[in-house]
Amino acid sequence: VVEALYLQDHEPMDAKRLIEFSQRTKYSGAEALLCTEKDIVKVSLQDQDIEKLSLPLYFVGVQVKIVEGEEFFEKFILSLNKGFLRK
Repeated sequence: VVEALYLQDHEPMDAKRLIEFSQRTKYSGAEALLCTEKDIVKVSLQDQDIEKLSLPLYFVGVQVKIVEGEEFFEKFILSLNKGFLRK
């Protein structure tokens, strides 16, 4: 990891900012850009923007496995859904 770029929740990533980030990190020795699957939807790139990236852009999937307290978690989620449906 050469550098990290953090976004606020729901903050979009415009092409200019990502292109500048890719150039800067490539100069610092990076070989690729990584983004989470959840956040890749924030990236707004047209075909011509992708060609301007200095590095390939990959996204990684994230999975959650509950190893303890699964029953509690399921009840909690169901209680949230019931509250949402009442509104």
